[in-house]
Amino acid sequence: MRTTNLVLLAAAGLLLTSCEALTGKEIGRIAVAAPSTDTTNLVIGETRLTLHKNDQVQVWSHMDLEYDGEMGMFWVLRLQRDNMVLQELQVDPMEKNITIGEVRTDLGGHTKWSFTGKNATMSIPEDGNYTCTAILIASNPEALKLTKAELVLKQ
Repeated sequence: MRTTNLVLLAAAGLLLTSCEALTGKEIGRIAVAAPSTDTTNLVIGETRLTLHKNDQVQVWSHMDLEYDGEMGMFWVLRLQRDNMVLQELQVDPMEKNITIGEVRTDLGGHTKWSFTGKNATMSIPEDGNYTCTAILIASNPEALKLTKAELVLKQ
């Protein structure tokens, strides 16, 4: 029994290590509880990172959501240093070039969707301490139920 547990533990460690080698190491995660509805009702998440010039930071979305009808959405990601916005990206979480663990159900105009997907990569301009902020904008926020909305940053 003990040998079996050790083998399973070793296999799980290898699986996690190989997954990180393929998708990158997580360096930050920004969660938002709800979509922003307009400029007076912004829901902003943030994280702080120490980064180096020419680092390539991958932008991933980890989403678990439901909605009725059609839904458009995008993240606004801002990379800031010394209170100055150095980069701003707009990425559609539904437009992914790598997807992990996607489950989607469409029934009678109701969509239930869970996924983790890579959306973009950004290059860091110089060494320093950065603040990354994220806002999720939805075309029809009243029809959107978010169980999870996280922007994941990886290297």
